[in-house]
Amino acid sequence: MSGRQGLVFCLLFGASSALPAAQPSPPMPAQVWTIDGPASVAQFWTHPRLLPKSGGRFRQVQGELQGSPQAGWQVQVRIDTRSLQFQGPGWMERLTRSNAFLAIERFPEIRFQSGRFGDALMQEGGALHGELSLRGQTRPVVFTLKPGACRPPATECLLQVSGRVNRHNFGMSAYRLTLRDDVDIELQVRLRPGPRP
Repeated sequence: MSGRQGLVFCLLFGASSALPAAQPSPPMPAQVWTIDGPASVAQFWTHPRLLPKSGGRFRQVQGELQGSPQAGWQVQVRIDTRSLQFQGPGWMERLTRSNAFLAIERFPEIRFQSGRFGDALMQEGGALHGELSLRGQTRPVVFTLKPGACRPPATECLLQVSGRVNRHNFGMSAYRLTLRDDVDIELQVRLRPGPRP
């Protein structure tokens, strides 16, 4: 290499090495969607062996959806069991509130915490993995998320989640001869952008 060629090489190499390294794009800030309690519903149904199914709804539902398209999303739902309105005979409501089942006085809250999931699941629906806390016991569950949308520029969205759990997994083992083990759960939660005021 001639002296002139070496000089040109050094100038080019020095200029390229002085260029700043490419920086990764900063992650998108986390978004928060808050559950609109009065516009949301948490329902369940039990299955007596000799009678039509009976169920109820909870009037107080709270929680939020947090995350971003890059990092994924998580939804948390908190249900006040004391707000139960039972749709059936009075004796069944008393039984549902009792220590044999929900034990409302001892365990005034039910929680569902999903695992992290992506935009595709929120748009197309599918299996939603998470944990359900009921009667002081937390168990993994797999619910079904119906197709929906929760992203800007929308001003609100509706998440619909349904599933079935075995009551024995949460310590509700009474009346096995008259009541089936399965309990159906449905959550319809309306969310609005922004943290809870």
